[in-house]
Amino acid sequence: MKQSLEEIIKFVNDEATRTLLPLIITLFFIMVMGVIGNCLVVFIYKFKLPLTPSSLLVVYLGCNQIVDSIICMPMDIFILFHSYNFPDDRLCRFMQSFIFATSTVSGLIIVVIAVDHFKKICRPLKRQFTKQDVNKIICINIAIIFLIVPMHIFVSGVRQVRTFHGNVTGTTCSISDKNSPVFPLAYFIFLLLVFSMLVTVFIVIYTMTIQKLRKYNKQRELLLIGRLSRETWLNSVRPSTTEGISESDKQNSTTSQEQCYKRYYDVTHITLNMLCITLSWCFSFLPHFVLTFITAEIIFERQFMHKSRDSLVNLTLNSYYINNITIPILYIIFNRSFRQEVMKFFKKICFVQQM
Repeated sequence: MKQSLEEIIKFVNDEATRTLLPLIITLFFIMVMGVIGNCLVVFIYKFKLPLTPSSLLVVYLGCNQIVDSIICMPMDIFILFHSYNFPDDRLCRFMQSFIFATSTVSGLIIVVIAVDHFKKICRPLKRQFTKQDVNKIICINIAIIFLIVPMHIFVSGVRQVRTFHGNVTGTTCSISDKNSPVFPLAYFIFLLLVFSMLVTVFIVIYTMTIQKLRKYNKQRELLLIGRLSRETWLNSVRPSTTEGISESDKQNSTTSQEQCYKRYYDVTHITLNMLCITLSWCFSFLPHFVLTFITAEIIFERQFMHKSRDSLVNLTLNSYYINNITIPILYIIFNRSFRQEVMKFFKKICFVQQM
């Protein structure tokens, strides 16, 4: 009888794996492209472009995305392969907590990037982040994660799930059913509130940043029609530093009008880049948070779900992995220096292959 039960669970699990196979293939594709794209980001920003505090944050974000692609995505793929026969509760808690930690670190880094860019655009004469500041902030972010992860370990774990075959139950890696439903519900309400606060911070920061850039643009238009003095325009643009501008350029009081135009466009493109990265992060995590919250509240029962809906639910729960490929693509679109270095890199590869 025991052997027969195991065979039924294995059959149900294999059936679920076949249903989830398109999602597994998609995640594998994102994993491979994420490793390639973020390795390029780290390599180019670290070794090919001037390593400013802002670019150091990009390097840290890229490293986190690499860890996400190399370690976390295989963990989630493993979980998908064991939808009804996950083997061990401790392994589940470790995997879920590690995935949560890397995802949260990426969000905190994006917050720091937004604050750094806000300081450059809206508070150019105030003290800016240094490389030492960035390293300290990353250490603080990691410390914050260590404070939150134990709560995630507590609510995660193996739970019983009913199959489509009568009263046979399997085990899946999700929210543990050993605790009262109140604890995971309260925890995910807390996470949802934190996520909402981060979105509010992003809205405030980028609203003020875009307003400042619009002010610069109006001054530039007035300069072009001769209603604004050249000195006023230069003074308004000069303090707003961007990556790729040397310290000597920043301190040069004889900055040309053409240099200021270039600086303005660089600032605008970088702002659009960071805004799109932030939007990508928010919109990719929103479905995950909402569905996780619902899961914590009503404890999704698989017997009420059609197989196609089961696949859709798992796709939603893994929606945030899309950032692993969208962020490098956004760098290529908005960062001219990064785009040029990527083209040089692939030209060298093609040249070596031709030889």
